[in-house]
Amino acid sequence: MIVGAVSLALQAQVALSISNSAGNFSTVTGLVDTGFNGSLSLPEAEIKRLNLVFDVQRPGMLADGTLHDFNVYIGMIEWDGQTKYIEVDCLEGPILVGTQLLWRHELTIEFVGGGKVAITPLNPNPFS
Repeated sequence: MIVGAVSLALQAQVALSISNSAGNFSTVTGLVDTGFNGSLSLPEAEIKRLNLVFDVQRPGMLADGTLHDFNVYIGMIEWDGQTKYIEVDCLEGPILVGTQLLWRHELTIEFVGGGKVAITPLNPNPFS
């Protein structure tokens, strides 16, 4: 289970350990964003600091409906006690945790300042 907290601004936050291909892990705090269908977004400065490897550029749509080309990088995160490769979208603004990471998980949020955020696997067997 991944546990976080709700900020006083009522934003659900979780801390994630992310690393590059060299295996140097660093902790970042992201906002859970169910409107973002990627895995994780990081600003360019954070991507450079982590020295993530560029993968591809692809088009995407922002919440306001505008289309942009986004650089996508490869990173590794600790998720549910395992190391997992993910795509990281380069997007300025707050770090976002998207629905691809939430796939096959239950998200519960206590919407009060300091409330609990919990991301729990639905079923550890991907074939059931």
